[in-house]
Amino acid sequence: MSEGEKSGLIDWFVNNPVAANLLMAFILIVGLVTANALRQEGFPPLPPKYITVSVTFESGSAAQAEKGIAMKIEDALQGLIGVKQIISESTAQGSTVTIEKQGDYPLSELLTAVKNRVDAIATFPSRAEKPIVSAAQWHEHALWVQLFGPADETTLATLAREIRQALLRQPAIQKVAVHGLRKPEIEVTVDEQQLQAFNLSLPDVAEAISANSVTEVAGEIRNPQSTVTLSANQQRQQELDFAHIPLLNTPDGGELVLGDVAHIRDSYTQRTRHWMRFSGQPSVGLQIIMDNRSDINAITEQAHQTIQTIRASGRLPMDVQIESWYDQSKFIQSRLSLMIENGVTGMALVFLVLALFLNLRIAFWVAMGLPVCFAGTFILMNDTLLDLSLNELTSFGLIIALGLVVDDAVVVGESVHTHHQRYGAHRQSTIQGVKRVATPTLFGILTTVAAFWPLGLVAGEMGKIFAQFAVIVVVCLSFSLLESKLILPAHLAPAAHPEKSPGTVARHRNIWKTVQTGVSQGLEVFTRWLYLPALKQALRYRYITLLTFIVFWLGSIALLSSGTVRYVFFPDVPGDTISGYFMLEDGAGYGLAEQHTDHIEQAIVRVNQAIMEAYNLDQPVIVKRQAYLQNDLIGEVTVELSPRSERPISTEEITQRWRAAVGSLEATDILKFVSSWVGAEDLRIELLADSTETLRTAGEAIKNHLQTLPGVTDIQDNLKPGIPQIQLTLSPVGRTLGLTQADLAKQIQYAYHGIEVQQFQRGSHEVKVWVRYPERLRGDITTLSEMRIRLPDARFVPLSVVATISESYGNSYITRIDNQRANFIVANVDKQITSPSAIIKILEDHTFPALLAAHPGLHIQLAGEAKEDAEASASLIKIFGLSLLLIYILLAVPLKSYSQPLLIMAAIPFGIMGAIVGHWIQGLPVSLLSLFGILALSGIVVNDSLLLVVRYNESRAQHKPIISALLEAGHNRLRAILLTSLTTFVGLLPLLRETSEQAQFLIPTAVSLAYGILFATTITLILIPILLAIQEDFLPDRRGADSI
Repeated sequence: MSEGEKSGLIDWFVNNPVAANLLMAFILIVGLVTANALRQEGFPPLPPKYITVSVTFESGSAAQAEKGIAMKIEDALQGLIGVKQIISESTAQGSTVTIEKQGDYPLSELLTAVKNRVDAIATFPSRAEKPIVSAAQWHEHALWVQLFGPADETTLATLAREIRQALLRQPAIQKVAVHGLRKPEIEVTVDEQQLQAFNLSLPDVAEAISANSVTEVAGEIRNPQSTVTLSANQQRQQELDFAHIPLLNTPDGGELVLGDVAHIRDSYTQRTRHWMRFSGQPSVGLQIIMDNRSDINAITEQAHQTIQTIRASGRLPMDVQIESWYDQSKFIQSRLSLMIENGVTGMALVFLVLALFLNLRIAFWVAMGLPVCFAGTFILMNDTLLDLSLNELTSFGLIIALGLVVDDAVVVGESVHTHHQRYGAHRQSTIQGVKRVATPTLFGILTTVAAFWPLGLVAGEMGKIFAQFAVIVVVCLSFSLLESKLILPAHLAPAAHPEKSPGTVARHRNIWKTVQTGVSQGLEVFTRWLYLPALKQALRYRYITLLTFIVFWLGSIALLSSGTVRYVFFPDVPGDTISGYFMLEDGAGYGLAEQHTDHIEQAIVRVNQAIMEAYNLDQPVIVKRQAYLQNDLIGEVTVELSPRSERPISTEEITQRWRAAVGSLEATDILKFVSSWVGAEDLRIELLADSTETLRTAGEAIKNHLQTLPGVTDIQDNLKPGIPQIQLTLSPVGRTLGLTQADLAKQIQYAYHGIEVQQFQRGSHEVKVWVRYPERLRGDITTLSEMRIRLPDARFVPLSVVATISESYGNSYITRIDNQRANFIVANVDKQITSPSAIIKILEDHTFPALLAAHPGLHIQLAGEAKEDAEASASLIKIFGLSLLLIYILLAVPLKSYSQPLLIMAAIPFGIMGAIVGHWIQGLPVSLLSLFGILALSGIVVNDSLLLVVRYNESRAQHKPIISALLEAGHNRLRAILLTSLTTFVGLLPLLRETSEQAQFLIPTAVSLAYGILFATTITLILIPILLAIQEDFLPDRRGADSI
């Protein structure tokens, strides 16, 4: 054995196959164990970036909350480091200020700074509650557990509490939100005539309740032997307890108690309407929510076990049922199964392609590199290292890596196969075959890493999320380097000593060898009779050929610039649920909200029936249905669809039918139907100005223009029309009688809003006690004139004596962005028809300039998807430049040239041409996901070109003529180039042909890579030799020039 055989890791592993096998077994076993322990989730969590400051202030006026709360918080936060934007929202109930952090600034540091600034504010209104400062946390729906049936509200509430506690006892379940239950309260209503009859006021009644319903600890008696607590507790708990509270003594020596003058109701709040139905029956919904560390499979498994236990226990009444639905684990499992299925199919196709061109042993061991690389990736994904879950994006990264990680192994295997054929199948020829391509394959992997690694630096929420698949590809490529250089050569070397096979196996091998011989002969015919003649002609007319390539490249760019291939930031990703949501205008009656909820629910019932009849279906396409009236203004109906494979109609078609069946609804600010993944708003335009009228006028102009554009739906803004207000102003007579405006406002609030006397704990519920007018009086405007106002001397006078009454309109909702009042317009865009960027372009060309000219103080800024697009696109441009620089360096080092890397990188634009044409063929718009694929493509397409250029340089070093060297390089590298391109393409082919809705958001990246690589193959085999020849044309010391 020569010294050369003994030196280096490659030699050592080839001569020590036991070490290679142990290393492979270790990676496979540890990787399998780690994979089983990985968390599973659907979409990786978005990194939190918001801090909210909430202040409750029951002022009855959004303007007062803006002035007394929001503006003071905004002033306090001015100049705070780490703040990107401040948005405040004020209503009659208080203000919420949302602070968005800058970039990677630590959220915890910003939270501390915001708390300190807010705590230092000493000028909040006296009736404002203490500010609550909190950082946003990521939560995602996991499962609905629905309790429903014709039972009373108390029964459903009691059962819901028991089930919630049972669910929370499960170790994987951390949060369960209850929906559809009203809050319990004790309401004491007193008629004004009763109050007048006994010379009482609502505050008198409230004070009597507060004085006679108490929970007090009076102290304790302590001595060396014991401690005794003294309690003066007499908390009233039930309706009868409150009825016996004394109000005053009567002239005849009797006692007037609360029950004599008031109606006491121990029930649930009726101030706002709030209910839920499931399958048309009264219901309570328990929503299981997961955080960023939850395992969706463990959550749903434990939830289903709990439901089964409850059913078997017999605790449910006969008329009450419990069901689970909208199970996210099912959707995640279906998507992961889809990924696995496509991955296995792709792996089989890769093996088939390799087996056709190489011998079966080499093909098998090259393909075995896939599970080794995947297992190694699973090892690094665990919580202590990369801390990545198995989700849609990481699994997609594994599929992208499917065709990439075998590229270097294919080149190594092909080189070893060639050396075995030329020099005999033994260990030395194996080592020589590996070393011959060691440098180009090493730098080929590094250039691919240089393309994928910067994707992890993409700015914006979506950029950071989707960068996960790039991390997975980089890790896979790293293990591919290890496997192809150390493990694979050891497995290829024994081919030099084949064992005799049984007769049947030998016959099968002979049959396959015949097939391989046919493929090899076919490839040789293709090379000699098609490829080499075509390359000769291209080299002869190299300038014309180059011009032709450039023309085709310009044509592909024209497809994009003309709109033939549209651009959207993020494609619509349909799901298996649809929600119809509405919000009424302020001031609309609560009865209208109930009517609209009923109408939307009945509309989807009719749509379901129509689809079943039209397609002659036995099973419904709508399998679950939930109607939810959240309050007096907001309602929502959510349905779950049968699996896409079991229904003949798409989610989007059902959504369109539902929208058409609902039609327009009276007095709605918002009416939208959501059937796809919800990210940033498709279209969000923010208007900032000091004048509310300017905001209103500009907003109406933009909305009117949007309504004329096809594909734009659900247009709305947040500058709602003012609601009717009755303004009560203290009159001079009232001041003379000793009243203040605050006294007047307080008594009006007590009468029509009520007095919250106390709150106490009853079981697991917090019960509030309210004193107010009966609902029939609070809902009748004529009672206002009959109201009596209490004077400081305890006398009562009519309201009209001490106050003037006027009517006006007031804002119920005020938004501020960065210290200015704001109006934002949002809309949905049908991306099958147009794109948000196209809509923005129309507005920027026509509407915006006119508005800015007409309103000098107006400022227009884009948010939503446009903002995300701008951030991600700007980041991608920088990253693309970084990738190109890294690729250039990694090519220049092995080539020892400054100019040849530029020739190789010339393939990149033509790979992009292939990606664009691929989108045109597939009928897809180019999106952010496509750009990720195009960016990654830049590192992949140079690998084959590097192989060809290295081979050309070797021939030129032997003083071969230029054209001969180019033809020889193309001939010798044709099989390796075809194999690497084909394995990458067929690895992605199952995903390209996937029709399921779950795979649609993955396909754009796959299209960019697959078609880009196919086009780049042609570029490598034709354009790179042309560019090398043209380079030689301009070298002054051109050696060995020959003619064709």
